[in-house]
Amino acid sequence: MIDSRFTWEARAAYYPSGHEGIGLDENGQCFGYTRFTGECQLGLELKWMFSRAIFAMDIQETTLEERELRIYSYGLEEVLRSTSQFSYGSYLEFRVDPANQLDPRIRLAVRTPESAECSFLLSRVLDPVVLAGMAGIRESAEYPNTWLDLLLSAGMVANSQISVGIAGQWTVPLYGAGLPVAAISLRSRYSLGTGQTHALRFRVTLSTQAQSTWIGFSFSLWGSLS
Repeated sequence: MIDSRFTWEARAAYYPSGHEGIGLDENGQCFGYTRFTGECQLGLELKWMFSRAIFAMDIQETTLEERELRIYSYGLEEVLRSTSQFSYGSYLEFRVDPANQLDPRIRLAVRTPESAECSFLLSRVLDPVVLAGMAGIRESAEYPNTWLDLLLSAGMVANSQISVGIAGQWTVPLYGAGLPVAAISLRSRYSLGTGQTHALRFRVTLSTQAQSTWIGFSFSLWGSLS
């Protein structure tokens, strides 16, 4: 009999941000502006875990709303924009040496629209702390095409129902001109009941890119079937 486990996770995330600046409209007129952007994500992930491999797939809808107040010499003008798109992704992860204390893994991931990533992962359990790291090369259809993704995280089990963690991520272009992105996340998990089959997850993320900084929030419901 094949030892396997199936999990699912339904999630919602919101990333508000804003900035001020000066621009030109389609008629060549100069204006100052205050722009607010709200990004809402709804997603569902399904994951199958085996003794030496993990396969996962997910679907996500992203809605982007922009509210812009333009300040002209003759008065004010408000501009509203809204877009929505679906994306799909999957990955296959192999455990290279399950007996190794660092549990080395290789992950191959693809996502629409047209991106792929190959990553190498390590993790170490130092009860009650779990340390993990990831380094990946991501190819994208958009310029710049090649990015380096680095991730370090630490998690701790507080008790039988609550666990907390922190993660830092850095993304930088390997070729071409692009703006690096750095982020730090705090996450928590609360198990529902004593069977460890359902849990609530919450994450807050602080991200920075060039002169812009924003905070995002995500909430999810996780479930497991052995």
